[in-house]
Amino acid sequence: MLGVRVSISQTDEKGMETMALAKDPVCGMTVDPDLVHTQKSEYESKTYYFCSPGCKEAFDKEPDKYVSPSEAG
Repeated sequence: MLGVRVSISQTDEKGMETMALAKDPVCGMTVDPDLVHTQKSEYESKTYYFCSPGCKEAFDKEPDKYVSPSEAG
């Protein structure tokens, strides 16, 4: 299973960015990188965000399983 890191943002009526989200590469859940409890790992000079310690642990054990070749640095 390959994971995808996706950033999603919205802009308000003044063109200001109002939120940015990331996709957990392990389970596919959308997570907010700005929340204090969001788990993260650095791999190949990129930051990946996770919904839980379990997803982070799975990624840390086998990152190549969750990162597509086009995402790798």
